[in-house]
Amino acid sequence: MSDKTTPPVSNPRQALKERARSLMDQLVQTYPGVFFPYNERRVKPLKLGIHKDLAPVIKEWGYEVIVLKYALGGYTRQLRYQMALLKSSHRIDLQAEPAGEITEAHRQTAQEKVVFIKERRKQTRSVQETKASKPHLKTPKPTKTVSAKSIAELQKRLSKKAAS
Repeated sequence: MSDKTTPPVSNPRQALKERARSLMDQLVQTYPGVFFPYNERRVKPLKLGIHKDLAPVIKEWGYEVIVLKYALGGYTRQLRYQMALLKSSHRIDLQAEPAGEITEAHRQTAQEKVVFIKERRKQTRSVQETKASKPHLKTPKPTKTVSAKSIAELQKRLSKKAAS
């Protein structure tokens, strides 16, 4: 028997993405000084290993650890997060307290990611602009028109076949 309350998942990756988004919304509400909504530019670098601190909390909420890793991955791969790594002097824990310096190696990695993200965005924009500026190259095929004479001849042939 199948569970009728849960709709069938046609795409497990999409389901994981939706659960991660839901978890991130709950993290933003529960830890407003640590996590920020996607539409806000401000963000602070998180403590290394913060997922270990969050694991027992999210399990109480009914989420799996894989959902947390997916949510944190999406949060930390954003340009705004990488910029925060470049500008901030320290990371924060779940109480929004300083929890470690940002090393030069981490800053270097963040700088590389910033360059990569900006370059990818630039390429995406140029492809979109190119597509928008090109006129539609395919010309529609002309529709065949059937003359009244052809229809009359076809009807005549069909009537003869039906009579025989």
